[in-house]
Amino acid sequence: MKRILILLSFLAISCQSNSGEMPRQAGQASNELMNGLEAMHHVRFAEARALFLEGIEKDPNCASCYLNLGNAEQDRVLRREYLETALDLAKKGHPETKLMEAAVNWINGEGGRFDAHPDLYKKYKGDKFLASGAYRYLQFNDRIDEGRELLLEAGERLKAGHLYNLLAYSYFWNAESDEEYDKGLPFIEKYIELNPNEANAYDSLAEFHLNKGEFDKAIENYQLAFEVDPEFEWATRNLALAKYQQKMASEDAKVMQWTSESDEAKSAFNMGMWQFYNLEWEQANESFTNAIEMDESFALAYAMRARTHRLMQNQSCC
Repeated sequence: MKRILILLSFLAISCQSNSGEMPRQAGQASNELMNGLEAMHHVRFAEARALFLEGIEKDPNCASCYLNLGNAEQDRVLRREYLETALDLAKKGHPETKLMEAAVNWINGEGGRFDAHPDLYKKYKGDKFLASGAYRYLQFNDRIDEGRELLLEAGERLKAGHLYNLLAYSYFWNAESDEEYDKGLPFIEKYIELNPNEANAYDSLAEFHLNKGEFDKAIENYQLAFEVDPEFEWATRNLALAKYQQKMASEDAKVMQWTSESDEAKSAFNMGMWQFYNLEWEQANESFTNAIEMDESFALAYAMRARTHRLMQNQSCC
């Protein structure tokens, strides 16, 4: 009987270690950490930061809490402090330590923030958060087709809505035509199917319609985002912006292309979107301004710069 119990215990431990997820340095704060990661990847940054701070209060040695608190933080001084603390607490030889090393190198202007993600994801294929970072690495290095393949495979296998959201935005940000832009829509719909209670899913669908000038559909989905989660930090702001853009639009208004024929302008815009998504608003503002300087008719660059300005104002006053 004792041998059977030992065998069952061994199997249980083996199954747990073979989940495919990367082990994290969370100590006693595992629940707070994983809930925070889930919130962060669905763009609930305030909630994520609160959960990581709860984890640190519960276990001051939660290196992973500091790492992800730094990833979710907008203030560059605090971000540096959190990332460096994570690395100071990290265990040598632990796989997650590679993420901390890459993050500190990045904050110091050396290397990329997601440089360690692709190799780790090859080893831990069941980790949907590593999959997200691996995609970001590929996108940043202009390997967008390879990144899309990664997201599609991981999204189907892991049933992770936020991966479909990233896949949709890979088309929104890189489209050179309306037809290419529309390819992102099915992935937003898949996100909603998998995560019907995530406000960010409806926010993404609303942005899809807003960028096409379909104001009624955009407003409808921004309202849905608010109804799903009134605490979603972008819900009321984006709804107000959509209503304002609808009000400013008129039949005799000058029609401007949402995209640009300039490769340089599109490259600057895509960089701005990357920075915007990662809460790097000052850098995003600069990138959108560069895109406008390269193509003064680039309407979407104006819209995203205006949205970035609003976020920067909110950040400075709160």
